[in-house]
Amino acid sequence: MSRLLYSLGFYRSALSVKGNAVFLAIVISSFGVLLPNTLVAQTATDACGLLPGNKYPVNPNGDCIGHVFNLLSGWTGTAGYPSCAAVNQADGFAWFTASATNTTIEYAPDLTFDFFDAVLQILDGCSASPTQLGCANTGTFWATETITIPTIPGNNYVIRVQRVGSNSGMTGSLCIHSLHPPLPTTGNCTYTLTLRDAIGNGWSNSFFPGQTTSSVEILIGGISYGSYAQTYFSGTPPITFGVNDGQVVQLIYDASGPSQSDNSFKLISCSGDVLYSSPYPPISGSVYSSRQSATVPSDGLSRSSHRLRDQACVEFLRHFWMLG
Repeated sequence: MSRLLYSLGFYRSALSVKGNAVFLAIVISSFGVLLPNTLVAQTATDACGLLPGNKYPVNPNGDCIGHVFNLLSGWTGTAGYPSCAAVNQADGFAWFTASATNTTIEYAPDLTFDFFDAVLQILDGCSASPTQLGCANTGTFWATETITIPTIPGNNYVIRVQRVGSNSGMTGSLCIHSLHPPLPTTGNCTYTLTLRDAIGNGWSNSFFPGQTTSSVEILIGGISYGSYAQTYFSGTPPITFGVNDGQVVQLIYDASGPSQSDNSFKLISCSGDVLYSSPYPPISGSVYSSRQSATVPSDGLSRSSHRLRDQACVEFLRHFWMLG
């Protein structure tokens, strides 16, 4: 295995120090390109704009799932925008669509020798003079900046990140999360979602700290009931939820994490039928959407079991008729 890794690229290591703690991360780089940053769909932009590429997802289950958000060297500041804690350095932008009445935004700078000190700001848009809705600046190196603001579901909000005292760029991760309703426990049919990780290091690749994670979002009747990911050593048990006849069940896969070829998931109905089984690697985006049918048995028996039972009934009636 080592020879294969060396033939593909080389080992790259980074040492980070914070206080008395020392963090050592070894990343396998292929031809000198670091892998984690190439596996995310979202990218911050130098200019403020509501673009498909810089829209970041909201995790509605309350968990902070980080996505790479980097400021690049050479980016410039935006004139006329409100200052957050008197910081006017180069900025990077993203945006999100709220799904709840309160939303929390967190930005965590990477632990490096560059001594990153971040500033986080929430704006109401990208006009020439937007309104500031929130500002966070702890003034501490590597500190996570956090803002919780009231939001209107369906409305868009802009995120602005800056580095204190420098225009030389900054690497880090952004997470946006809010609370979702709990999965329903009753219905005409109970579905089961199983998450699998072939290696056992979780969908965030827990062997390498600081990685973003992949996840599957469950929507029932158009309402999001949270995003779910397999954890370290496959610690996430099967996820069950009730669905009523006529409701549409949708699964959306977020392929933000590393090692996609290790991940897979499967959706099973109450009749035991496999409604969806993902390939290796899973497809990113909406992968399943179907309406719960009233014809699906709700007694826990599979369709094959029902066919056998029906055949037995037919045979019984046929013999009963002959005896009569």
